[in-house]
Amino acid sequence: NPYYLLKTAVAPQFAFLFNILCLYICLLSLGITTEIHILIFVLPLTSVASISPTPGSSGAFEGAMALILTLLTPIGFSQALAAAIIYRFATFWPGLLIGYFALAKIEGEKK
Repeated sequence: NPYYLLKTAVAPQFAFLFNILCLYICLLSLGITTEIHILIFVLPLTSVASISPTPGSSGAFEGAMALILTLLTPIGFSQALAAAIIYRFATFWPGLLIGYFALAKIEGEKK
């Protein structure tokens, strides 16, 4: 079905664009303006830190993002680290909390 293939090819692109938008908004919340085309490179480069042996790449992801933001933009490391932590709180942790409560509800229904 060509429509299904198109839908499954386009949906991940929207997810990537929304992640870029989220990072842009996190930077704006700290009073940092940067160009979006730079952020298009930040997220894929930061995803390399996902091989870190920490749970959910916590710590390594934020550090890598801060380092890459510092290298590609004129902001300092402390501002970049703050933006990376805000980004992770906005994108990573809500999904974990929702998953935890959903699993707890499923387990509660089994008893």
